[in-house]
Amino acid sequence: MAKRLIPILILICFLASCAPAPASPTPPRTATVPPTRTPHPTQTSIPTATPYPALQTDGPYLLFTYDNRNFTIMDADGNGRKQFQLSNEGYTFQLNKSVSPDGKWLAYFTGSIKEPYDITLNLLNLSDGTTQPISNLLAQGFPANLEPIVESMVLGDPPIYDSDCFQSMECRRSRVQRELVNSLFSLDWSPDSQSIAFTAQIDGPSSDIYIYDVADKTIRQLTNELLNIYKINWAPNGQRILYEISSPLGNDSQGMEFHLVNLDGKEISFTEESLYKYLHWNGYDWIFDNLYLLFRWSDAPPHQSDFKILNTDTGHVKDVWPHHADFFAVNKENQTIVLLFKNHHNQSSKIAEGIYMVYPSGKYWKISDVGIMFVLMEGQKPYPIFAQDYNRRIYSISNDGSINALPWANDSVPWISPNGKWLLFRDRNEIALYTESYQPIKSWNIDVSGVIWRPDSLGIFLFMDKKLHYLSIPNGDPVVVDIHLQEDCSVQYCRFQYIWLP
Repeated sequence: MAKRLIPILILICFLASCAPAPASPTPPRTATVPPTRTPHPTQTSIPTATPYPALQTDGPYLLFTYDNRNFTIMDADGNGRKQFQLSNEGYTFQLNKSVSPDGKWLAYFTGSIKEPYDITLNLLNLSDGTTQPISNLLAQGFPANLEPIVESMVLGDPPIYDSDCFQSMECRRSRVQRELVNSLFSLDWSPDSQSIAFTAQIDGPSSDIYIYDVADKTIRQLTNELLNIYKINWAPNGQRILYEISSPLGNDSQGMEFHLVNLDGKEISFTEESLYKYLHWNGYDWIFDNLYLLFRWSDAPPHQSDFKILNTDTGHVKDVWPHHADFFAVNKENQTIVLLFKNHHNQSSKIAEGIYMVYPSGKYWKISDVGIMFVLMEGQKPYPIFAQDYNRRIYSISNDGSINALPWANDSVPWISPNGKWLLFRDRNEIALYTESYQPIKSWNIDVSGVIWRPDSLGIFLFMDKKLHYLSIPNGDPVVVDIHLQEDCSVQYCRFQYIWLP
């Protein structure tokens, strides 16, 4: 999947072993002449697909939705399909969090966070269409059961909200209620797909994490926090759950403190106290089974940035870069961070400007002078990191730190096939296909807004003219496989989401 440009001018490459780095990386090569375009094919009307038969293959399948309520499961070649609608006006939010890793289950919500406060978490078996409720997410007596929290807000130092609200009991009630219900939509599957962690107000006035076991259909409470819980992240090794709790009541900000818990409910203490404080740490992503990248940055003077690696097995937090960064990107292939460091007039630093490769151990080495490098982006095989200069020339940064100019005819990053063998470029009202060695194959006079590669790289799904098309690679032509009925969707709720099922 193509990686987007990071607008904040930051760059990261992670997760590598701590082996000694080469003494001097290969300097950027001079760009070669871009490949010439293939002649435009003869234009023909795009055929509309006839009604589709049932699913024809054993997977992988493309699961997608436009409105988080009506879903389509489609063969990877766009032929067979199965459509379904969630029962009882069910709905999802983050599709990638809702589907179990093995592709068998879809978690979804029914009911409302408004009266009669009947919001419920459910499971749908994607194979046979059967459903089962997991739990109501609000306890009986809501919102009256929030009164202990509302009353406690007047104790101690005044919390961080307006003085007018501090004097109004009704204002405090509305803030506490809003923060609680907004925390009820976080969930995450265990890596083995046997359990799902979710937030609910079942015991106590705030939300906590509960674990549902799919096999025996039991629920157990994992945490007992005084404040609400947001953003659950199950570690890839399945051993710990990293989560964020809300900031002080009444501030309407979410997830400013990180916490870590064992599957038996025991909290793991961090070696870095700042993760418990209101310091605007951001969680970037897992860079290994038990390593999580945390960062905070400022694009205003003095451009301070901090990067830390959290070991979720031990709770150990390590500073991995002691300086600021103007850009960063993560190289998940060799588990490193790549970042751009420049000295600013209001800062003093003991290291030279340049592009650096940073390891989870805290070791780092300079791979290039800054030159005219401008933006760093996460890439994919065979280009783990992209860089772009002020002239919009694209470069790749390899695992060994070498920087190579790419002979591409336009300034955009292509959609790269999962196997790294095909490059698909967009230029105005045309897309063009090239081999990995930049040999032109074919071009199509069509204007697309998005591309989804098949996992086996044998075809792509294209978005254009409010329709979803399928195009076989390398020599097919687009065929309509789905029509997006935009008129039936509001701007707020109509957004295409997809995930590949194994």
